[in-house]
Amino acid sequence: MDNQCDRRRFPRVTAQRACKVYDPRSRRYTAGHTVDLSRSGLQLELDREVPVRPGDELLVALAHRSTPTLLTRTDFATARVVRVADDGACVAVEMKLPAEIGRPATTHAA
Repeated sequence: MDNQCDRRRFPRVTAQRACKVYDPRSRRYTAGHTVDLSRSGLQLELDREVPVRPGDELLVALAHRSTPTLLTRTDFATARVVRVADDGACVAVEMKLPAEIGRPATTHAA
């Protein structure tokens, strides 16, 4: 891809790590894995479609190891959905910093 067309703020690194996503609106957990990550966000491939739109908030937890691990409530961080593909089975999220949690989502001009 031409770097002039790439609107990413930070470089991406391919990384496959098990994850769990909690959608507060549906009150459901969904398993999946990371596709890639950057300093500000993640691209996730989920085991099922999740009915989310850009701007929605999710809670995301990443496994600490490559082996199955039990994730607890404190492992989850707040993330804002920025892109959705495959009817919600592929989701890109921007992680919210602790100081941003509770603030309304803002739109970024492209």
